[in-house]
Amino acid sequence: MRLRAALVLQQVSADPAARRLAEQRALAAITWKMDLDAVRGEGRVEGEARGEEKARTAALRASIVDLCDVLEIALTDEQRAALAAMTWTELDSLRLRIKSEHRRPE
Repeated sequence: MRLRAALVLQQVSADPAARRLAEQRALAAITWKMDLDAVRGEGRVEGEARGEEKARTAALRASIVDLCDVLEIALTDEQRAALAAMTWTELDSLRLRIKSEHRRPE
């Protein structure tokens, strides 16, 4: 049985079409791996960027709460919920208004 398998393998290996097919499969496997690695790398970079943006937004949100504490501006639960839903841009605009007006804008 092993001898027969070895003979068949030798015949297939000698066939130019079979060799080309094997080379194409090997090249496809390498290309697939490279594409997969590239996609994973892009996903990792995007994930890191999103994580950094979330951290930056959370820090700004905390600084607004601190600013309100310093200025003795009481925040209601509704206002805290609104803060939690704001984007970084909205939070930064709010921070600047509180800083200039010394009160929580309505």
